[in-house]
Amino acid sequence: VESGRISSVRRFLPCPEYITFRISGEAGVFIPDDRVRPLYWDDGADEFAFCQDLLPPFVRCGESMGRVTTAGEALFGIPAGVPVYAGATDYVTAIYGSGAVKPGMLCDRAGTSEGVNLCLPEGWSGESGLNLSPHPAPGCLNLSAILSSSGPLFEWYRKSFGLQSLEYNSMISEIRELEPALRPVFFPSLGAGGGREFNSGAFAGLSPAHGAMEMGRAVLQAIGFEVSLILDEFERCGASVDKMIVCGGQAKSDSWNRMKADIVGRELFLPDVVDAELTGAHCIAAVGRGLYRDFAEAAGNEVCYNRSYEPDPKRHRQYRELLSLYQGLFRSAAKLESDLLKNS
Repeated sequence: VESGRISSVRRFLPCPEYITFRISGEAGVFIPDDRVRPLYWDDGADEFAFCQDLLPPFVRCGESMGRVTTAGEALFGIPAGVPVYAGATDYVTAIYGSGAVKPGMLCDRAGTSEGVNLCLPEGWSGESGLNLSPHPAPGCLNLSAILSSSGPLFEWYRKSFGLQSLEYNSMISEIRELEPALRPVFFPSLGAGGGREFNSGAFAGLSPAHGAMEMGRAVLQAIGFEVSLILDEFERCGASVDKMIVCGGQAKSDSWNRMKADIVGRELFLPDVVDAELTGAHCIAAVGRGLYRDFAEAAGNEVCYNRSYEPDPKRHRQYRELLSLYQGLFRSAAKLESDLLKNS
């Protein structure tokens, strides 16, 4: 905030909390529990001293945020007087809505980006270069990694090859019918962030025999390979993955779920409501109303799985062989990219 304009600011609010403020007139920052407070700010921190009074209080998910006001009804059409509860960020609600709230349960939430979150017991002390933070479930830790922009990159591929009119699941089903192969190969962004930055990319090993479906196979394999590498890294640092749950927009594709199961070599479970954030928000409100003691109990009662996907053993062996080759080629391509940038 520019010096001199701070006096005109009434309150600093994150986006979801701003919506709640407009609905009920109550201000706060939503957190699953007190362990995450330092990830936002420390009370009385010197760097915030100039605006300490403008920072809203922390509010636990599920706590009352008043009721819909007449102004809120006019803005959003929700009847005045309806109770309002503190919500959560999208990844928190997705974890609740996936049911991944016990140690060993993993939520693979894939839409615009893809977040892989593993629930661990609070005393876990393994080492990893990945992100370790408090888990939204009480008394647990969250081991996580993110693939940025994997969804938009696949949509870019569809647009580039004029495939928007082809039904999404039919297209991926046609891709999955192809045998796993390394050519052509697709490398996600070769710069900072490596294979988990899906905001650009490069194809290699193209031939005149390769068409749109082969290019799509290369993109999907790259996404699946990175998820598989994340799971490998989890287990190398001593974290056990007992149940893998997929949710989000990408999980609506039956064929992609089957292909991902083949690549990672694990049974994938699909929640009844694939857009798990909706179920997660319902769980939060149910806790707020006193129907459950905590979010783990709410998720255990509200989340069910309508189907699962077993990997094909033969295809998984093929993908593991290709993954080893892919890693070596990726390192070589990243070095070439770096050398080109240095000499440009």
